[in-house]
Amino acid sequence: MINAGKRIVILSPDEFENLYGLPVLNDKERKVLFELSEEDRAIINTIEKDVAKIDYILQLGYFRAKQLFFNFTFQKVRNDVWFVINHFLQNVSFPKKRISKHHHYNNQKKILAQYKFKHTSPTKQIELSRFAKNLAKRHASPRFIFDELLNFCQHNNLIKPAYSMMQSIVSNALKIECNRALNKLSNYLTKSLRMELDQLLENENSFYQLTLLKKDPKGFSTTEMRKEVEKQKLLIAIYNKSKNIFEHLKLSPKNIEYYSELAAFYPVVKLKRFKQNLARLYLLCYIHQRLLKVNDHLLTFFSYRVNNYYQDAEQYAKEQEDLENKQTQNQLLKASKLISLYSDKKISDDNLRPMAFQIIPEDQIDQFAKDLAAKEAKKTAYIWKYLEKQHRAINVNLRQVFQSIDFNCEVDAPIKKAIEFLNARFTNKLTQKHIPVDEVPQQFIPKKLSSIVIDKIIDPQNKRRKIKMINAARYEYMLYSQLQKMLDSGRVYVSKSINYRRLEDELIPLEIWLRDKDKILKELNLPILNQPIIETLKLLNQCLTNRYEEVNQHIKDGKNSHIKIDKNKNNGAITWRLPYKKQDDVVNNPFYENLPNTNIGDLVSYIAQIIQIDKQFTNVQQRFAKNKINLNDMIAILIANATGIGVRKMAEISDMNINKLTTTEKNYFRVKTLRAANDEIVNYIAKLPIFKFY
Repeated sequence: MINAGKRIVILSPDEFENLYGLPVLNDKERKVLFELSEEDRAIINTIEKDVAKIDYILQLGYFRAKQLFFNFTFQKVRNDVWFVINHFLQNVSFPKKRISKHHHYNNQKKILAQYKFKHTSPTKQIELSRFAKNLAKRHASPRFIFDELLNFCQHNNLIKPAYSMMQSIVSNALKIECNRALNKLSNYLTKSLRMELDQLLENENSFYQLTLLKKDPKGFSTTEMRKEVEKQKLLIAIYNKSKNIFEHLKLSPKNIEYYSELAAFYPVVKLKRFKQNLARLYLLCYIHQRLLKVNDHLLTFFSYRVNNYYQDAEQYAKEQEDLENKQTQNQLLKASKLISLYSDKKISDDNLRPMAFQIIPEDQIDQFAKDLAAKEAKKTAYIWKYLEKQHRAINVNLRQVFQSIDFNCEVDAPIKKAIEFLNARFTNKLTQKHIPVDEVPQQFIPKKLSSIVIDKIIDPQNKRRKIKMINAARYEYMLYSQLQKMLDSGRVYVSKSINYRRLEDELIPLEIWLRDKDKILKELNLPILNQPIIETLKLLNQCLTNRYEEVNQHIKDGKNSHIKIDKNKNNGAITWRLPYKKQDDVVNNPFYENLPNTNIGDLVSYIAQIIQIDKQFTNVQQRFAKNKINLNDMIAILIANATGIGVRKMAEISDMNINKLTTTEKNYFRVKTLRAANDEIVNYIAKLPIFKFY
């Protein structure tokens, strides 16, 4: 984040040029930016010297483009000067000397007065600094603060400060916010929690606990699931102890996420070199954020396994049905013979029943009808028979996840009682196969499936009768299945997760909003939130109406070539239509069919060599490491992750070494390096001549 000059780096060179660089214009842009209104012409007429007039028009156009003023020589903007002369000052020759500072700054004052803009005064700089400090409390990302400061300048008609000043303001705001958090952390961090956080950075069995926490699961295996459960236990122990600390620190969710990313970015060795409390702050944020991610992994595993067991059960049911196909075919043949009796006019009504009983005996015909109608019921029976057989595997793979996650739902939700019942059963280590019906919450089970979990068994007290009991194995899977569906629909949520929490968990708590609403809105500095919604809707409606009128007028004037207006000569009725596209305009243009297919690996290799994106992939270990990434390894990892097969599969289907690929991916592939490489490609494409046409 800090370069050699110790200034915080916020913008890339291209971004800096786009915001602060002297505009480089084409003829189309010059026509728009250098267009003069009557007011502009009146101001120009008050300027005596022709060279000052040229300077005024140039500065006016550049100001419109960037809301900035520039110092330039006429030779440096030669094409713009000739455009101004040819369009507005035909009898004036190209200036030989640079304009005096007096006239140059006098022109700036005229432009500022016309557009009601002001330079950033010392008072406004203090205001900007104060605003940046508030922004840093919301999100400690340098780019976020920088962008919001630009918006502040735009809303207040201020010339944006120099980049160096913006760097100082942002850097100072971040430093103040970090120091604020560290000072509070010193006051509330207990000795035991300090030791637990420091322990994460200790070398244990030639490896670090924190490094293990950073690793994501490789798949949906039971082993990987158990590793995630163990991580969760370690994380949640620290998480529960530090909850109160976060309330005192008053860190925003975005800042927790930002500091967490820094902890993930820096290797353990580097974290150990930081000031102790800074490393602890990063670790605390990382633990809070990582717990949410680990819970997401467990919930994804839970959903995957629930669905996978059911798919396997459906496959089992299909196989069983296939085995019965021969018997089913015989039944269908008999059924067709029965039906044909009704259409046979040679058979009288009196003989119809006796002949039917010749095909199927009278004592079997009721069961025959039930068997034909019970095809779907048989499939369901086979499915749940299979799921019951898999109860031991389901226990191993799903029960541990179920117990480790704190599922939330509405207080009166039927499934809430079932969750509590099952958790209590597991806590008390109850293992009976059948449970009395009246002891088990069943309201969450769909009516058509309610009979699935009920077995009729012999009453132990009266062997002559049967009683209804709940099948514990089927009930457990039924709960998991319904829980998974409700998670997807949002009726059940997990607050300590990222993808499975409810909207309310993302919002400011209601009691804080009601108490501090005016203060929060003022800090956000968004005028649209401070005005009544009726006024906002009225304004938006007027804008939309104006756009309708503008679009309709363009259609009437023939400026919109995508709509054709037809007028009936007889009655004057007006209709519209869309013109047919030419062959060149269709999506699948025949031109592309003439291009040869290119291997994606060759394409990536070609791009990598032209743009040299490999330079953007720097080693996370700054010392004692090979600095340059191997080009073939980089291409293999890019394609493996882009196609979703992963580096292990890539190594299996190619001649690449798995250990080399995994090491390269770990050391070189980070969000920062991927973004840098992506920016290089995007910037290169933007400079191609075809870009503006394509």
